[in-house]
Amino acid sequence: MFNQNSYILKDMLIDTLYTQIAIFLPQVRVTRNSIDIISDQSRGRLYCKFSGINQIDYTHNTFNLLLFDETRQIA
Repeated sequence: MFNQNSYILKDMLIDTLYTQIAIFLPQVRVTRNSIDIISDQSRGRLYCKFSGINQIDYTHNTFNLLLFDETRQIA
């Protein structure tokens, strides 16, 4: 997950996240440029950080999603 990252894989992941945010968080207006993928190789974690405007109260929020955690794998 961490060693074989490429720009194409990262771009595909951002596209998927952008689509899922639009489906499951329709009240949050997000631009594709505001989605960032952050890898923490020392802990074996992959995060998604994005910011958007809540269309209900027009506040600007930042969200952090844990996408992958190597320590929580089921054997």
